[in-house]
Amino acid sequence: MIEFRSVSKQYKGTKDYALQDISFHIQDGEFVFLVGPSGSGKSTIVKLLSAEEPITEGTILSNDFDLGSIRKQQVPFYRRTMGVVYQDFRLVRSRTVGGNLAFVMRVIGIDPWFINDRVDEVLELVGLSDKKNRYPEELSGGEQQRVAIARALMNRPKVVLADEPTGNLDPKLSMEIMQLFEQVNREIGTTVIVVTHEKNLVDQMDKRVIYLNAGRVMGDRLGGSYSYSMPGGE
Repeated sequence: MIEFRSVSKQYKGTKDYALQDISFHIQDGEFVFLVGPSGSGKSTIVKLLSAEEPITEGTILSNDFDLGSIRKQQVPFYRRTMGVVYQDFRLVRSRTVGGNLAFVMRVIGIDPWFINDRVDEVLELVGLSDKKNRYPEELSGGEQQRVAIARALMNRPKVVLADEPTGNLDPKLSMEIMQLFEQVNREIGTTVIVVTHEKNLVDQMDKRVIYLNAGRVMGDRLGGSYSYSMPGGE
């Protein structure tokens, strides 16, 4: 599904590498946490996987695309294979919940009848069927993040990539969001990658954890409590 082979990333105008010779493989249908302190390279991985930034060295294979050689005109098609969830929700305030979800498919020319059915389907999945005609400001933070997750699922992506999805939520709501990601992974089979620094949340989930520090993969393990006090930490 996703493979990093000796990937390094150096941003223009900088001397240091944001990522240094990292390699890992994520299988189809896995649930994986990417963790590490600020500046460890988590955000850079998100940008590389989203095809927002080019690779400096190495190879990234994702959803049958080689991101090192992907052509500009292929990027929109690649991005449809991946749903992205952000910390700040990024909902359109002037649109209803249903309108936010429908817009994702309307811009690529999907039949309106199919769109409406799909909106109802994903809202039921995330437990917000009764919020379809509400506006984002009428929802709680947890509900807005559920809408953001629903939006990421609209095109039936192979992968959901969540970048600090619980950063604006309290611990109870954070766990509810993680349980929703787990449900999506379990019931639909979608590969889920969650980028976070919330150690307590990760420890409770008992999933695979890839630990990053100073742009390198420092550990990769399945389940259990993970120590963040490794060389080169904050």
